[in-house]
Formats: sequence, structure tokens, C-alpha cells
Amino acid sequence: MSDIEKNLRAEAKKLLEEKKVDYVIGYEESNGKVSPCFIDNAKDVEKLVFNPGCVHNLSVYLLERFKSDY
Repeated sequence: MSDIEKNLRAEAKKLLEEKKVDYVIGYEESNGKVSPCFIDNAKDVEKLVFNPGCVHNLSVYLLERFKSDY
């Protein structure tokens, strides 16, 4: 695991435990492929990865989240 992944997981866990966020949008690896994931439980931050396969623009999921606000 890279330092980036360690730091990412630690920060995600902290934010979720402190209830500063409802969920974290990141990447997980499954069947050798990287895909977007939504983590809403601090126990699940170990799923988060960051590697060269993390190329998708995750901001599109923020647009969906806030679409109802407009």
C-alpha cells in the first residue's frame, strides 16, 4: 500500500468517524478493475485504493448528489 492510500484511508476514516461527511467518494478494486465506490462507514475505508487505474472523474457523482438542490 502506498503512502497516498494510507493517508487517503486515514483521512476518510477520520471524516466519517467525526461525522463531518455523510460518505466518501473514491475508488475500489474488484476483479482486477478499479471502479467508483461510496464509503459511508469508517470500517469500510480499507476498500479505498489509489493507483494508475483511478482515472474516472468522480465529480460527476457530486452533480447527481446536488441536482435536487436546483
